[in-house]
Order: sequence, then structure tokens, then C-alpha cells
Amino acid sequence: MEPKVSVIIPVYNVEQYLGECLDSVLEQTLRDIEVICVDDGSTDRSLEILREYEKRDSRVKVLTQPNTNAGAARNHGLKYAKGKYLSFLDSDDFFEANMLEKAYQRCERDDLEIVVFRSDQYVQQTKKYQPAPWTIRKELIPAKDVFSFREIPKDRLKCFVGWAWDKLFLRSFVEEHQLTYQEQRTTNDMFFVFAALSQAQRIGTMEDILAHQRKNSTGTLSVTREKSWDCFYHALNMVSDFLKKTGTWEWMEQDFANYTLNATSWNLSTIAEPARKKLYDKLQKEWLFEFGVHIHPAEDYYNQTEYQTALRVMALPYDTYFEKEPEESMAVAPLAEKTVVSVLVPSCLGAGSVEETLKSLCAQTMEGVEILYVDGGKDQAAVEAVVAVAALDPRVKVIHGGQDLESQFKAGLQAAAGAYVGMVRPGDWVKPNMYEELWEAMKAADVPVILADCFQFQGDKGKPTLEYCRMSTHGEAYGTVLSPSQYPQVFWQGQDICCGMMDRTLLDKALEGQVQQYRDLWLQVYVQAQRLFVMRKPYYLCRSQNGSGAQPSNSQQVSNLQKQVRQLQQEIRDVQSSCSYRIGRLLTFLPRKLRGGMRCVRENGVAYTLGRFKQKLLG
Repeated sequence: MEPKVSVIIPVYNVEQYLGECLDSVLEQTLRDIEVICVDDGSTDRSLEILREYEKRDSRVKVLTQPNTNAGAARNHGLKYAKGKYLSFLDSDDFFEANMLEKAYQRCERDDLEIVVFRSDQYVQQTKKYQPAPWTIRKELIPAKDVFSFREIPKDRLKCFVGWAWDKLFLRSFVEEHQLTYQEQRTTNDMFFVFAALSQAQRIGTMEDILAHQRKNSTGTLSVTREKSWDCFYHALNMVSDFLKKTGTWEWMEQDFANYTLNATSWNLSTIAEPARKKLYDKLQKEWLFEFGVHIHPAEDYYNQTEYQTALRVMALPYDTYFEKEPEESMAVAPLAEKTVVSVLVPSCLGAGSVEETLKSLCAQTMEGVEILYVDGGKDQAAVEAVVAVAALDPRVKVIHGGQDLESQFKAGLQAAAGAYVGMVRPGDWVKPNMYEELWEAMKAADVPVILADCFQFQGDKGKPTLEYCRMSTHGEAYGTVLSPSQYPQVFWQGQDICCGMMDRTLLDKALEGQVQQYRDLWLQVYVQAQRLFVMRKPYYLCRSQNGSGAQPSNSQQVSNLQKQVRQLQQEIRDVQSSCSYRIGRLLTFLPRKLRGGMRCVRENGVAYTLGRFKQKLLG
């Protein structure tokens, strides 16, 4: 005859608390249970204690395995379970004597697949209990005895906590859906719990506090995250894969996106150094993009504080985020043999802290970057700051130009040695990998202009309010080569060439037109470009109060811009249809192709150039 409940307990080096845990389980008022203890290669007296209990009580079964992790231990025990219901407990916690009986009776009464009961926390140092009302978010769940996970209106993954010990599971339900634990050091129960909940049609909750989680006990599973700081990420990935595989992603995607931010915020705020720095770097460079923070609009997130936390991690340097004093010394890259990208910092575009701008530019990972500050003669303090940086870094130079935008850009271009140009407003920041990644994407797409999303933020640099700004509201604009003249509607939202990089010959042509304001320059580049590539990744951090950013345009601005574009496009068509233009293009065809080929050989080598020529010839 099968027992009513199988209790599975992974055990690893918990001799101090193991006896209290086992006593609270074996003294349960529900007597028809089996207790499967899996020793995960303990090096203290834990296994010896288990053997003693096994001898005293026939309901105890002890299994052993080489040290792996608690997830593997639970899976090991699960193979031997025969009970109608499953309870997974931690070996350092303890439980009310009627926990299993009450949970079992509730499952039987309502034919439940999962029941969730309340718990609290027992602080080891003070010997006091602390309430934990957040383990069941009653305000989120339907007001009825039995409900399915899908019936929860929103924020489903935050209704309950992703641990298993405050729940009872129907074993046939677990086996039907082939649910197992993720075998990793920590966060190994998140997948099992959320996968089970997502499939459950009959869930119930109980207000009784039946379990006590021990806090601040040394050697427990929950305090080893510094050694396994990336486990929550792997758990989230396994959950998302399961949701997609089982067809629940459609109604779970938004809730999952919100939960990733909740998990990110909690892990970042509760983990210690040096793991915290590793976690921050991964979140900033990879994981938050994988979680789709740059794709989901702000209104998709229920908790704007968590959303701001994610944006700050994506945007800010580590020291700035944690308000640490930055290192005084500035790393200086060796001067490259050849300048590839010239970054212009025109003083007319802003009056922000040029020191911070230069620091971010000098930290670029790309070789062959020069930084040209174009002085308009109005800010002597800024010039002195640039000169001080230039004394340390030979890539930084001061160029003297006029006070208006057109003259400053022309002066900067005249001094620029790079074949490609980037622009940064004083006071703005760029990420260290901005020009390296833009350059690589630009070469791969073979385009003269590349743009990327950006951040707009204001206020104190430590805790600004951030907005993720997209270069386009049209998803099809990203990751493909487009002609702005053919798809003008795609780019109306993005009007900031500081967020990208371009071929200098294109900027030369743009400056031949009428350029009085920054937007005029973008418009000229926009019309001149025949091929343009947009990356769905932010590198530029706009702090300027007068910067255009990638802000949405109102209807009047859009109408004016459309009118200007149509006018410029007509002018270009008139010129291109004239006889003199066609004759000139014919006469200069071979010299242009020859110059282009020679430049390609210089920059990329003979093999690459021949490959491109063959591709063009066959295409």
C-alpha cells in the first residue's frame, strides 16, 4: 500500500540542524508517510545521524550519492518515491506537527494538484520568528478555493515563491509532466516549481503557517550563492524554454519578463563581492538583452522601480551604479599605427561635463580611435580639462573652430584622420565597446551609416531616471540593411546620429547642404544615405538637456521633417536625371571604383577585397 506522502530531503553538512528537522517530520500527525533522505556526499556527521534515524524508524530511507547538488539529490529521491503526494523539504528547516496532515486533507478535499501554505522565517541568531507575507500574494490570486495558474490575471510568477518546501504536489501530476529538478548548486528548485505551476489546473492555498525557514545559518544552501552567482540565470532560461515548449509562453511572456527583472534586482542587491561584479558585467553586456528589456516597452513592466534598476544596470558603469569612488588614474591605450574612427566632440552641442565624456571615450576597446574636441571659444574651463586629458592620452586633441554647428563640424572633419566619424555631445557617455561593435557591424553589413538605440537620462549621475530610446518603433528596421529614402516611415523616431557612426565622405556631403541645426545635419545624412543599418542595442548615454536624443516627434515635427525630406529627395532626383550628372558619373566610374578598391585593400587586405569583388560580380 502506497504511503499518503513521500517526504524527500536533500542533506549536505547540516549536522547542527538535521536532528531538529527530522524530528519535526517524524512527529507529524500524519503517520502514513515515507521519509527519503539523500545524503549529497556530506563530510561531517550528517550521514551518521541519518543512519541512526533509519535504524530507529522504518519510515526513513537513506540514499547516498557523491557530492553533486541539492537538485540532483531531490531527483535521486524522487525515483524512489511511492506516496500519493510529494513534499520536498530542506534539511535545515523545521515544520509544524500538523503540516502534512493539513496539506494532505486540503488536497484530498478539493482534488488539488498543488497546494501552497504559508511559512515564516526563524532567525538563528535571535531565536525569533519573522513573518513572511510575501510567500503568498493573496491580492494577485483569484478569490476562490481552486484555480488554475492561467486564471491568475497577471504577475503569476510572483504570486508564490519559487521554492518547493511550502507546497505539496500530486505525484501522478509530476510524473505526467515529467518534472524534475535542475541539477545545479543553487536556485535548483525554481524550474520545478514554476514548471509545475504553469501546468496546474487545480491549485489551492492555505493561510496556516506550517513551515519555518531557518535564516542566517552557516553552511546552508541559501548562503552559497557567491559561489554560484549565475545559477538564477540558468534557472530562468530553463523556465522560459519549458514555457515555450509547452505552449504557455503566449500568456506567460509578460509575466516572465517582469519576473526576470525581479530576480535580477534581488540577486544584485543580496550578493557579495567579488561575485557581484561578475554578475553586473554579465547582466549589462548579455543577460538583460537576452531577457528582452530593450524590446519590451516600459508599460509592459508592473514595477517601474525594478525596470529602472534594469535600465541603470544596462546603462551605467559599475562604480557609478553602486556609488563607489572611481579610480583616479585613467587607463591610456597605446597610440595605434592607423586611425580608423575619429570621434568629434563639438562644444556647440552641449555644456555638460567634458571630463566624463572623455573618460568614456578614452576607455574604448577599439584600437585606432582618435578624439577631437572642437572648441568654439566660449568655455575655457572645458578646453583646459581637455588639454589635461590630452597630456595623458595622445589620442585626444583640441581643434579650434567657429561657434556654430556647421563650422565646428567642418573644422573637426578637416582635422580628422579616420575614414569613419562618430559624434558625442559634451556631458554624454558612451560604453567602452561602442565603436568596436559598431565598426564590426558596419563592416559586416557593408553600409556607410550605422545607428543604435540609446538611453536618455537626467538628474544626478548616481541615480538618474532613465528612458530606453529606440531608433525606430518599427521592428523590421533592426538587423537589416535598409534605404532611408525607400522606407522613411521607419526612422521618424530616431534622429540622433550621435548614437552611431558613419563614413566621413557621407558627412562631407551632408555638410554641403544647409545645416543650421543639429536636426538639419541628421536630415542631410538621412537623405544622402543609400544604405543604413540599425542595431537593437544601446551604447550611447544621453545626458544633455539640449540633446535631441531618440525622442518621439510630435505630429507637427513629423510633418515638417517629411516635407523637408521630400524636398531634398526631389532635388537629388533632379540632379541625378540631368545629362551633366550622368556624363560625370560615367567619366568617374572607373577612378571611383579603383579608389574604393585601393582603400578596401588598405583597410581589409587583398583577400577580403577580392572576395568582395567576386561577390559583387556574381551577385
